[in-house]
Amino acid sequence: MKAIKEQFKKEFFIYTNALGVWKKKNAIIGLDIGHDTFRAVRLDKTGNLRQSLSGKLEEIKDLKDVFRIGPFEEIYTNMTIDSLVVSLVDMPLMPREEIKEALKWELKDKYHIDIENLKIRFEILGEKQLSDGSRRLEVLAFLYKESEIEENLSSLKRFDLNLQAVFPSILAIARYVEHMKLIQGKEKIGIVDIGYSKTSIGIAEGEKVFFLRVIGFGGDAFTEAMTTPLASEGGIIRLSREEAERIKCEQGIIGDAKIVSMMRPLLEKLCNEIKRSFEYFGLRHGYPPIKNIILAGNGARLKGLKEYIEVETGLKIIDILPENACSIGLALLRDSRLNIIPETYRDERKGIVKSTSFRIGLIIIALLLGLSYWFLLLRLGYLKDEIKLLRSHMENVKEIRLVKEEMTGYETFIDTVSGETGLFTDTMRELSHIIPLYVTLDGLRIGRDRPNLILSGVVLGREYLSEFMGILENSPLFENVRLNYSKEDSEGDNKLEFEIVCDIIK
Repeated sequence: MKAIKEQFKKEFFIYTNALGVWKKKNAIIGLDIGHDTFRAVRLDKTGNLRQSLSGKLEEIKDLKDVFRIGPFEEIYTNMTIDSLVVSLVDMPLMPREEIKEALKWELKDKYHIDIENLKIRFEILGEKQLSDGSRRLEVLAFLYKESEIEENLSSLKRFDLNLQAVFPSILAIARYVEHMKLIQGKEKIGIVDIGYSKTSIGIAEGEKVFFLRVIGFGGDAFTEAMTTPLASEGGIIRLSREEAERIKCEQGIIGDAKIVSMMRPLLEKLCNEIKRSFEYFGLRHGYPPIKNIILAGNGARLKGLKEYIEVETGLKIIDILPENACSIGLALLRDSRLNIIPETYRDERKGIVKSTSFRIGLIIIALLLGLSYWFLLLRLGYLKDEIKLLRSHMENVKEIRLVKEEMTGYETFIDTVSGETGLFTDTMRELSHIIPLYVTLDGLRIGRDRPNLILSGVVLGREYLSEFMGILENSPLFENVRLNYSKEDSEGDNKLEFEIVCDIIK
């Protein structure tokens, strides 16, 4: 029974978790997945940090034990997607259910892409008034290949994590910036997230992201550039990856000028991409130029990078976010509609619900059968006790019945005697006078119903029996005298046992 109870509890947790029942406000864990590392945080209901954990990617299996993840807690993770297109679209006012279909045609014409092979997620940012006085919907649309996300998720399945949402990192960073109040008012800012192999450039206002562009190099490209052979006065400089990584972390771009020169082409390309992206957004949507930017990602902590970007772009870097900014932002995205987790993964959750429902049904049936069996055993014990009690009652009833019958006989005899006192006296007196010496009586019964006198005894011979019956017939007190039976006495000597009945004349 205990094993069934534990299994039912486990299946119930899986089932309710898959359905999203009882989801707690503070039951979200943000999981920032890097190239070969991870960072995870758990926030309380006010958004304050409660727990954090980081380590190598293969150590992510320890997350459940360290965080003691409960059955209702969900994990939100991030992903950098090459195919992801983020577009800010102005659309006519229309019901929400019509927007997705309208977006297909709008984006198809805008990007000249096969929209049927892409998934669309969108969020309505609000209404916008144009110069002619008309009002339009401002919609943020995400286009992406679902297969690309599925490939990345498949590598995480082996860790058995309850992944319920996937978001682009830039969305989590924007939520973190808004939550920490790093920007006052409604200023649009640039976000540059320099990861291991890719760099995301975005524009956000508060928690809303208006633009996203991904370029195909990140912090590792700087390390790789430093391993390129470089001719110098002292000869060819060749650095291993380990040496290049160590020098990059220790000196950044403010160390040896020869080493820095190896990274210069990438640095210039990064700055050019940042300026082009922001200029394109302003021209495309008519917004004022971006003035301030925020750096995020491990690559952003390269020594001297902040100052280099400010000089080359003319933009002001107001902050370099901490390493756990993305994971915290992920944990704060519980209300976002831009969850890009694949439909196949959602279907898999439905399959879990169905299979779990079936298992729960079997467990419930087993519990009911067990309870029914236990109840029947209990009832059987009660019935056995009742049967014993009834048998005891029956024995008592039998004894009472015998006593009652005996008492009834006594009462009848007493009534008879008391009611026929005179008759009894006269009969006894008459018999004492007429019974001869050759007759010995051993029984005498007087009743109410006729024949009401029964005499039994022994007589010395058959001729004496006839004589005794004649004496009874001649008595004025008796009539209808007849022999009931007679037989020879067992002792011999011609004696006869007899029984004579007659009526008493009242």
